[in-house]
Amino acid sequence: MLGPLIHRTSLALAIIAGPFAAGAMAQTIVDGSGIRIADEIRQEIFERVTEDFRDPLSSQFRRLHRASKPGRYCGEVNTRNLYGAYSGFKPFLVILEPEFKSVDLVPDEDLKKENAEEIKTKLQTIKDAGCQFGMR
Repeated sequence: MLGPLIHRTSLALAIIAGPFAAGAMAQTIVDGSGIRIADEIRQEIFERVTEDFRDPLSSQFRRLHRASKPGRYCGEVNTRNLYGAYSGFKPFLVILEPEFKSVDLVPDEDLKKENAEEIKTKLQTIKDAGCQFGMR
């Protein structure tokens, strides 16, 4: 007799918890940064940075802030790799201007030796935009 009751209770809990469980997998800011950036701009930054990621909803952001040049936003993003593990935080620059939008994201560490010049150029672009981190 308890079997059907337990099953119905479990089903009801799953229905109630469903929307909350999905929200737990959304992109997160892990250090509380970016609070001075409007919600819609933060969302556009998340979408642009993660659009080519394998698992964009699990992405973690930190050090999110406006750069010293208008329309530019900086931060670091951590995402899951092919094996499901986080690959480490990488700096990014997002340019959001009415006529021009772009993202500069430093490639994975695995590519460092092969693309050392590309990485150096991207880090310099991020620094030139007014970001205060990312230069190693």
